[in-house]
Amino acid sequence: MIFALLVGLIVVLVSVTSLAPQTFTPFNLGTIKPQGWLKDQLVVQSKGMSRNVDEIWPDVANSGWLGGWAEGWERFPYYLDGFVGLAVQSNDPVLLTKLHKVCDANITN
Repeated sequence: MIFALLVGLIVVLVSVTSLAPQTFTPFNLGTIKPQGWLKDQLVVQSKGMSRNVDEIWPDVANSGWLGGWAEGWERFPYYLDGFVGLAVQSNDPVLLTKLHKVCDANITN
């Protein structure tokens, strides 16, 4: 058991020290603002099902990630992955309020 842990640690250390330098520097979320067609599509999405999916889909609304009873453990993180970008990029106050509530509940649970 200890041998396996040491081998794992060595593998991690070697892989971390042998990483190539990043070619591109990632932007922070919200640095680039959508315009034109893309902004229009974000508005359509933020006013549609993405705004209300937590109200109509029990696996998201009652997710175990939020302290609920739903068993769909994978569904909520996938939903949240798209929802965070949509809320921030659209700057929609309703979505941002939902996002803050979801993040607070997720941290609490």
